[in-house]
Amino acid sequence: PTVPTVPTVPTEPTEPTEPPTEPTEPPTEPTEATQPPPPLELHFINNSPTVVGSTISADISVNRPDATLQCGLTGMPPKDCSSGHVDFQGIPSGKGFVLRVIATTADGSRAVIRRRLSAESGIICAVHLINDGITVNGNTATVEYVTNGPTDKTVCTLDRQPFFSCSSSVTLPNLTVGSHFLKIVPDIKTCGQNRRPLRVNFVVQEP
Repeated sequence: PTVPTVPTVPTEPTEPTEPPTEPTEPPTEPTEATQPPPPLELHFINNSPTVVGSTISADISVNRPDATLQCGLTGMPPKDCSSGHVDFQGIPSGKGFVLRVIATTADGSRAVIRRRLSAESGIICAVHLINDGITVNGNTATVEYVTNGPTDKTVCTLDRQPFFSCSSSVTLPNLTVGSHFLKIVPDIKTCGQNRRPLRVNFVVQEP
């Protein structure tokens, strides 16, 4: 006799196992690029330096708060003037001096400004470009400047044409293509011969 076979119980299908996932690291946030510090700029302000009797005073502006300022005058010990102001007292009369201001920063930046003056005649009136100086846009130039000394009055001449009264910022329109020469002179009535004009060349390009 044959032995009856035992029916097999069907097995349930097993679900495929997924491979274990590796832990993911949180995305890193992009870091902002470090902006380099601006170029160090140093200026005398408030029509300084000034001479009153035997005292020379100066107000100084610097564009970076991390700058350290040191002021020196011919024949006098240097002084820390990081506050933006300095006085030198007991200046002997009848002698010329050079006032020098040095600005330094931790990253090695350095700027220097100098002014020549005397205890009798006062500061030599001078004109200096500031900010972008001369900006040319098309056939128009804009000039930004500052005066040092007892006056802020100036006259200008362009390409050696007649002088005209001017003040910062002065606009020079309708310029021809090519090189131009600008001269800015402090007021002669106030400064006399103790004047230092600004002379500068600039170019107007083809559009």
